[in-house]
Amino acid sequence: MSARKPSCASPSRDGSSMTGIGSNANSAPRASVLLVGCGNMGFAFLKRWLDRRDATGNDYHVVEPNADLAERAKQAGATVYAGASELPEGFDPIAVFFAVKPDMLAAVAPPYSVMRSAVFVSFAAGVPAAFFEECLGPRPIVRAMPNIPVVAGCGTTVSFSNSFVTPGQKALVQDLLALGGFSHAVDREELIDVATAVSGSGPAYIFLIVDLIAEVAMQLGLSEELAFAMTKEMVVGAGELALKEPGSLAGLRKQVTSRGGTTEAALAVLNGGNRLADVLREAVTAAHARALELRPASAASS
Repeated sequence: MSARKPSCASPSRDGSSMTGIGSNANSAPRASVLLVGCGNMGFAFLKRWLDRRDATGNDYHVVEPNADLAERAKQAGATVYAGASELPEGFDPIAVFFAVKPDMLAAVAPPYSVMRSAVFVSFAAGVPAAFFEECLGPRPIVRAMPNIPVVAGCGTTVSFSNSFVTPGQKALVQDLLALGGFSHAVDREELIDVATAVSGSGPAYIFLIVDLIAEVAMQLGLSEELAFAMTKEMVVGAGELALKEPGSLAGLRKQVTSRGGTTEAALAVLNGGNRLADVLREAVTAAHARALELRPASAASS
């Protein structure tokens, strides 16, 4: 059995393929980007950045107290520190990315307020820009919501910038985020909580659907290996087609659905009584509500 490995371009903000960050990346002095926290999501971005280190013209530094995670980042090629207090005196990166859990931010973020040149980017779900303005002062803050396909370079990240972020900083952040796949900016912060429920949590919805379809395929007689291979390949292929189709996918759905055929029979069950639509609406709404609940108490009351 053969399988085709899909390619996933990293588009720039205008949709074209990215060839580098900055027109003089190879000749300009190297700048520093700091990643605070190097768990799964942080490391996924770090790997993408390090793979393009020569093109970006940046050096990448990591603060990670966990010895195993720190060693992983070091082996990947980053300069690693156990804590903020170990950073060199006068260290002034162009960007600081916080990739730590929401409940850790109140303790983790304040020491970085001394970095005057940085734009601060947070991956924490439910934590608004106002929270960072309390911790860091009136600073350029970008709130971003990536998803796990960043690991494969096919992730989606949606971001919001506060009023202190300059056009140049916004471009820098968008370019760095786009190295993980696709990057989109929104102009209203509340839309980040929506993105959390849709693209942030969405891969788990797809993974569940894949498992359920594969399980039925096995019940109908396919081997486990073939059932999962077919179902995963179907999702990849459908996704590639979907990306080429602007807007609604109703047209693609019609292409697959023959009158009186197998697809029509399946869709009749899925659409019967709007039950699939109702379940998905309830699930995404629950994720959105939880994103709002994750806000730190101080930010929720502001």
